[in-house]
Amino acid sequence: MDVVTSFYNVEKDQNPERLKQVPLPVVSPIPGDVVALLAGANLKWDALPRTAKNAVLWSLGYVRYGSEAEYTRVLALCPSGSSATVTMDSIQVSDKAVACDTVYSYCGYSKWINKACSAFSPSLAKCAINTSAVSSRVGSTKTSVYWGYTVDNYPLPPDVTLLKNDPLATSIPYSIHIQPVADLCATTSVLASTVPCINYTPLLSSTCAIAPSVKMQAWLTELSQATTLPPIP
Repeated sequence: MDVVTSFYNVEKDQNPERLKQVPLPVVSPIPGDVVALLAGANLKWDALPRTAKNAVLWSLGYVRYGSEAEYTRVLALCPSGSSATVTMDSIQVSDKAVACDTVYSYCGYSKWINKACSAFSPSLAKCAINTSAVSSRVGSTKTSVYWGYTVDNYPLPPDVTLLKNDPLATSIPYSIHIQPVADLCATTSVLASTVPCINYTPLLSSTCAIAPSVKMQAWLTELSQATTLPPIP
């Protein structure tokens, strides 16, 4: 799922019901890389709509794991020695990368991908979680959902959330769920994109930087052109 575009479309549509479903991040202090990204577009955090706040946090690798004030930054896994940057959208596992795909129609929406298999390879993981940076408040998955894929026109806004997986079902300890509510539409369904993550250790050298997507940069430019804020000193 293209998370930035999904938030952008919610903002442009201005549907009151969908806007109410967008979480309001209350991170404090604002991470330095977030401040720097916005400063490059002559923007400040408080001037952003909540849709853009969520999109910016996602695009720099920040995911919520507890309340709207509890975020941690994930690390992207890359080939050893790589100096490339990646986007958060690119670390989502494609449905084609996981075996046992079956197409279903759930919850009144068309063509969801169901992954009923429980044996997944840890090599599919594309991010790492620094467990020292999160508390015990990380919730657990409530279904057999570990990761999956859905079309970009899912009717609810993204609600990016880090959850623990059941260790009896998969050796991959965490998943970033793009829309946890969608996981509950069927008992063994995978209805919203999720990102499998392993535990970070100091010996893990195959990480690379996460950079905002072209779409995120374009949205910030659009917001900058629409604002009348004075230049940032």
